[in-house]
Amino acid sequence: MTDEWEWTLTIKPGRKGGRGSGHWGHAGRPGQVGGSVSGSVAMSVRTGRTARERQQEAAAGEPQLTVVPNKSLTRAVTNKVDAHLQDIAERYGMAPNELRAEIEQKLAADLQRPVGIRRGEKGALGILRDGRFRTVFERPAGGPMVREVRAEAEKQGLGYPESTLGYERPVYGYISTGKKTVAHCYGGVEFQLKDEVKNRTTYTFGDSFERFKKGELVGSSMVRPERAAWDLEAERYYNSGPDGIGYIETQIQGGLSLSDVSRIIIHARKHDYPQVVELAREKGIEVVIDKDTW
Repeated sequence: MTDEWEWTLTIKPGRKGGRGSGHWGHAGRPGQVGGSVSGSVAMSVRTGRTARERQQEAAAGEPQLTVVPNKSLTRAVTNKVDAHLQDIAERYGMAPNELRAEIEQKLAADLQRPVGIRRGEKGALGILRDGRFRTVFERPAGGPMVREVRAEAEKQGLGYPESTLGYERPVYGYISTGKKTVAHCYGGVEFQLKDEVKNRTTYTFGDSFERFKKGELVGSSMVRPERAAWDLEAERYYNSGPDGIGYIETQIQGGLSLSDVSRIIIHARKHDYPQVVELAREKGIEVVIDKDTW
């Protein structure tokens, strides 16, 4: 990888263009013609490894991230985190290395938890019908200005070029730390993802958006976690009290479909989402009704 990102132009024998799948390494857009052209040459732009390469790396236990943050920024953020750990350790009467080791041990346990994505009824039905998860750039909420700001944030914190197409961008999820989380604000339907998705997922402590924009935080591979994803939230994460972090944010790269879902949990409370349950079961996805958590 370069310091920021790589774009690879692939030229190969082509066939008449068809529907673009939007799958990894494919230039077509979902629901549109694309991905190849008629004639003897086809060109596609890919933002990283092909599906086959991803599978090979998964077998080897390697991260499969499409892009990575700028290395110099990662080093700068890591240095800030280390200075922050020094301050925390002094207040707690600990050695910095001891504090760091305890946070890393806690993080290793939390990263074993499943990655989840929350949606309301309408959003969940859309995913089940489409067979794939749309990124925030493909959904109407926010408008062009919000997308522009988010594109800059993803460039800073994840290494995505601002020209990256909407469906090529990450899908955001979370991992619960066992505390009360605010994830319910995104809806009562939780899609739990298969563990292999973690190979192409980055994480940050808490919400990344503002700190990505400011260059104060970068996403780190869940397979090889780094301190640059901690920012100044390290103390809140270490704190087991009520003010501690309730979730770890995740950014899933390379597209996400129903084949990546292990099960759906309905956090029912007042509404059981019968249409979601019925459609999920038709798709062969396990559904769990959880009336105890929200």
